[in-house]
Amino acid sequence: MKKAVPAWAALILAVAFFTYLTFRSSPVPYPRETGDSEYLIGFSIHFLHDDYTVSAVAGFEDVMREAGYDTIVVSADGDSKKQVADIEDMIRRGVDAIGVCPLSEDAIRNSLIAAKQQGIRVVTITEIPGFEADAVIYGREYENGYGAGQELIKAFGENQDEYKVAVLDFPYDISRTKQRIEGFEAALEGTAIETAAFGRPATNEETMDYVKRLLTENPDIRGIFGSYSNQVIGAGALCKALGREDITVVGVDADTLVLKLIDEGWVQAVTAQFPRKHGEECAKAIIKLLAGETIEEPYREPYMLVNAENTEEAAELLWRT
Repeated sequence: MKKAVPAWAALILAVAFFTYLTFRSSPVPYPRETGDSEYLIGFSIHFLHDDYTVSAVAGFEDVMREAGYDTIVVSADGDSKKQVADIEDMIRRGVDAIGVCPLSEDAIRNSLIAAKQQGIRVVTITEIPGFEADAVIYGREYENGYGAGQELIKAFGENQDEYKVAVLDFPYDISRTKQRIEGFEAALEGTAIETAAFGRPATNEETMDYVKRLLTENPDIRGIFGSYSNQVIGAGALCKALGREDITVVGVDADTLVLKLIDEGWVQAVTAQFPRKHGEECAKAIIKLLAGETIEEPYREPYMLVNAENTEEAAELLWRT
């Protein structure tokens, strides 16, 4: 037979449980996890499954390490809700600044606004509409898309009216890939090339599956534009697997696998970002801001078109330095 719990014990348990729930759900600041550093810096990256993100993080960490600052570097793993939680966690930890490469700009905007309201410096890799960062690391998004479009036109030659093109967009709503697509479509204006399909695959494998279905359902497609590395890799790899030498793949990002596919002839050309520079410049901007300096001119990455003629040069500039 169960013994009744004494009233005083029940009261203690109830108070303890209420206290647990209150502290678990309240934004109680963590103690700052710094060593000898004067500053604690956060960096949120949207995922870590391509060369761009890995290299950007490495560049950021190297600059911060040299400066002697403690860092919290977290990947959102492709989950916009996790990126929001990561940023809010950094705020609770009392960071002095946050660098961020967004997955979904709409999702994290309010969290970044809250960070600035608490005096935290915020530097973004790409502009976030509706949010005024302390500094922005800009890519040449429109130019990258435009350059890829020009390479597609060259590959098609005089038979433009016979071909259609599939455009692959990033699976999350971010302005930088929209600008790439705008540039690509602007390059095609005045030609007879039509865009026939839009897709939003995320990974290499998802892109391969999507492109396989796409080519089956749309036999008149002869070109594919990938707005970032995984889509370029997936499209090129699928064409290689099927032996589809008649498909022209172009896009943005010059990951090492992309360069290999260019060398093998399965990707026509890409426009390169400089991810390590993005991470380095983000870190340098934070250091300047914390020193009381003003960021007068935003950083804009170099522009580089990569095709079969310069993959070795691209590898040296992007991945071996």
